[in-house]
This record gives sequence, C-alpha cells and structure tokens, in this order.
Amino acid sequence: MNKFSIRFMTTAIVLYLLLSVGACSEKNKSQSSTQEPKSISNDWIENATAWTDSVMQMMTLEEMVGQLFMPASYASSDYFTIKQLVKYVADNHVGGIVFLKGDIESQKMLSDTLRSFSEIPMFIAIDAEWGLGMSLKDAPVYPMNGRLGRLNDEQLMYEYGHEVARQSREVGINMILGPVLDVVDKSVKNAIGNRSFGDDPRKVAELAVAYARGMEDGNVMSVGKHFPGHGSAMGDSHHVLPKVYRDKFNLDSIDFFPFRAYSDAGLSAIMVGHLYVPSIDKIERSSAISPVVTTDYLKNTIGFEGLVLTDAINMKGATGSTRLGLQALIAGADIVLAPENTSQEIRDVIDAVLKGELSIDSVKNKCRRILMYKYRFAYRTASTSENASDSLRMIKQKELLNKLRDFVKY
Repeated sequence: MNKFSIRFMTTAIVLYLLLSVGACSEKNKSQSSTQEPKSISNDWIENATAWTDSVMQMMTLEEMVGQLFMPASYASSDYFTIKQLVKYVADNHVGGIVFLKGDIESQKMLSDTLRSFSEIPMFIAIDAEWGLGMSLKDAPVYPMNGRLGRLNDEQLMYEYGHEVARQSREVGINMILGPVLDVVDKSVKNAIGNRSFGDDPRKVAELAVAYARGMEDGNVMSVGKHFPGHGSAMGDSHHVLPKVYRDKFNLDSIDFFPFRAYSDAGLSAIMVGHLYVPSIDKIERSSAISPVVTTDYLKNTIGFEGLVLTDAINMKGATGSTRLGLQALIAGADIVLAPENTSQEIRDVIDAVLKGELSIDSVKNKCRRILMYKYRFAYRTASTSENASDSLRMIKQKELLNKLRDFVKY
C-alpha cells in the first residue's frame, strides 16, 4: 500500500468517526484546546497537578475507567487495524495502545493518528528491550542485554537509553516496556535468558537504572519489568503460569534488588509479571492479580510510588480466571495491558464500581496518577521527521552502536 492510500484511508476513517460519534462534546473540545500545557519544567509536578485537576473535573466514570486500559495492536497500516484503533479511542476512551510488531513508517503514521484524534494524550508503548528493532523490523537493532551485561560503563548505558528515547519520539512512542530488571538464574531454563543483564543483582540494577534514566531524561517513560522477578521462573508466561521457587530471603536479596534500586532512583513505572511465587503468596495465581505481590510487596515493602502496569493480561499465564482486568486493579495495578476483550473488561470495572466492589475513589486515584505521568511524557512526544527511517539512522546512532559493539566484542 502506498503512502497516498494510507493517508487517504486514515483521513476517511477519522472523518467517519467524527460524524458517527457526533464529534465530541463542547466541554471536551474546550478541555482539549485550552488546557494543553506548553512545556515541562522542573516544577512539572505542580503544573501537572493543576492540569490533571482541570481534566478530571470534566471526565465521566467511563472515561476514567478507560484510562486504566491499554489494548494491544500490531503496528500495521491496514484498514482494519486503523479502524480498530480509532474505535478504542472513540468508544472505549482507552488510555493508550501497546504496539507489537510492525515497521517504522506505519508506527509513525499510527502514532500521529492517535495523537491527533484522542482528546486526552495517549500512552503509545512498545517493547524495545534492545532498541526499537526488537519490534519494528526496519529500526536499528542493538546487542541484547545479556551481552551488555559485560559493560562497566553506566554513562554509556545512559547514552544508549537517551538515544533509544530520541528514536522513539521520532515515531511517536512515549513509553518503552523495559528495561528488564530480572536477575537470571543460569541453572534454570526460562524465558528471560539474554533479555536479562545477567545473574549479578547489583550489575543488573546499575545497568538497567542507567539505561532507564537516559530514556526518561529523553522524555520517554520507562517500565521496569517483570516484578517480582522472572529470572529463576520455570516456564514462559506466554504459555503457562511459571513458578518461582526462591524463598523469601533470596527473593529479597536477589530478585527484589534491581526493583528496589529502580524505585529508589525515582523512575516511573514497573510491570508486574504473570508469576506464581508460593514463598510470598500461597494462592496459585498470577502476581499481576495478587494484592499480596502488587500492594504488600511492590508498594509497601519495596516502597514503589510510580505507575504499576500488568504484563499483557491476554497471556496464558494470566488465564484461568474471570474479570482479569478488574482483579488486577483491585490488586493494586494502575494500568491493564493487552486485555483479550477491551470493551468487556471496561464494562466489568464500571459494573464493579456501581456495585461497590471497587471504589470510585480508587478509580479516581489511578486515573490521577496516569494523567500526572501523561503530563510529563505524553505531551512531549511528537513525530518530528518527514522520513522517520532516515532519522532513526543518524550518525549519532551509528556511533553509539559501534561503541556498544566494541565493548561486547562482536
């Protein structure tokens, strides 16, 4: 499909939806046009609070609940993908989209479409554990974390994170699902492997935190994963619910160490994985729907105060239960990733609020936290280059790649 066809199709869908939903109400138009912050300064929290208050005054329960969900989509420019994405925004009021496999130009076009169509800024997320090339087939690819674990250069890792942030902004991405904070147990065959920076908790923490700081200083949110630690789990949560056999002492001294460092560094978000950890939660269930793991350990023991995301809730490791999104929110999550049926999951949460199973104050608090971070990251994202493919391959990117390759001795 050529660029003209893509743009024509996108315009047609947007025009159709503007007509079919009767556009948006005058109150939302006013909210969108008059309340947009112009810049992020050192006192961003004060500015974000004022903006968040003004937005939330205008939001319905349905809109607040929608902010708590981020469905998944391929970064594809076909008609049905675009139609589904715009439906997520128009009908479900979702807070963001997690993009899967795709290409640079399609990603840029979809990011621009979502940003121009959504009343409230959206989180646009992607997996980029070793650069955007992990998900976008024609984007730069960097060495996997297992190789970078040999580095003793935190400044280089910071530069790496900052460069990935620059590339992400060029295609409209403002959230990276990474870095991996898991400490791998090399004696166990599991799904993490070279996605981890290694088996030394301190080294994993140093490299991952440096990478995340570079990313966030480049105005892209990082999401450390997969709490409480996937590095020693038997199995792959895409297919089963893996079991973590470590006792409390080793969990605290090994697995929790990088997450505690990430939290202490004031970084923004942590993803809770689909893991069964009997040493801290006797009930066989995903950690993402466990209040013991999410609230008692991540928030209270680790002391994490940022956004809490689930791993993709449509993974096999999370199945076997009903109303998964609702359970995750009750357990302490702020954002539910990749629900199987977004409309149904949102209806389940709204019904639960109306029945008193989940308090309206809880929904408001989660929505408030999300909007605060959106003020910091989502308003700063813009696809600035006409040719994103060329922009992602600037001289700076090539120099960084050469440095990393020199260190890991390709």
